[in-house]
Amino acid sequence: MSDLKGEAMCVAADFSKAIFLIENLDEPWGIKDAESRHVYLNHAARRYTNTPKNFSVEGLYDIEFPTAWHELYFDLIKNDQDTMRSRKSTSVLEVHCWNGNHKPIASISTKIPLYDDVNKCIGVL
Repeated sequence: MSDLKGEAMCVAADFSKAIFLIENLDEPWGIKDAESRHVYLNHAARRYTNTPKNFSVEGLYDIEFPTAWHELYFDLIKNDQDTMRSRKSTSVLEVHCWNGNHKPIASISTKIPLYDDVNKCIGVL
């Protein structure tokens, strides 16, 4: 497990500009790498996804989250991969108990491909 965490830390460094951009936004934003592993969730995203404040998300797949929505992992990863493959932003309607609600609510989630300095897609925002 420590190897994965070390790898995740290296990945997070590659996303430092994107993290800086979203860390203080009031809207929920997160970053995943090209393998659909979480790199970062801002505070609003943690509230929205019901992710505990002290839960370290770096290097984890959706299925590894201690949340009810982790059951959607296959569809979430498919959307990540479709976004990276298309090199265009994509939107998906997600229905779940978001933002602490006890009843399912619909929400549109938009994913945006992220690129490195040589225009290689390295993940999604």
